[in-house]
Amino acid sequence: MTAAKTNRAIPESAPDPFADALQVYFPPHHALPPPELHARVLRDVEKPLIERILALTGGNQLKAARILGLNRNTLRTKIRDLGIEVRKG
Repeated sequence: MTAAKTNRAIPESAPDPFADALQVYFPPHHALPPPELHARVLRDVEKPLIERILALTGGNQLKAARILGLNRNTLRTKIRDLGIEVRKG
């Protein structure tokens, strides 16, 4: 499948399930969430996202970095820092 065909299948905006999933981070009764919410959400989403892309690319870090829009060295740092196991093939 070409890149053009692949990109058309990806929605431009986040689907509703993402918005619904964010409710986990908000306490009941409209109280404010604890500080550093942005960092917490990123930490919780980043690892499974990188793992999924690495699985789809057969562990190819250069391809994964391109898909994620990251520099290859940045991806490698994130893999190390997040404790992600990279499986080739």
